[in-house]
Amino acid sequence: MKQRVPSAIYNKAFREQAVKQVQKEGLSPKEAAWRLSMPVPTLEY
Repeated sequence: MKQRVPSAIYNKAFREQAVKQVQKEGLSPKEAAWRLSMPVPTLEY
């Protein structure tokens, strides 16, 4: 039986910091998500 990996829950402060990283450093959402090991849709809100 294949075990499911639980999805991470990112709090609002963490997501806001990730968005600031995109804006301040000029990263694409994809690059920032990769650096933070989080899915891209998490940053698209």
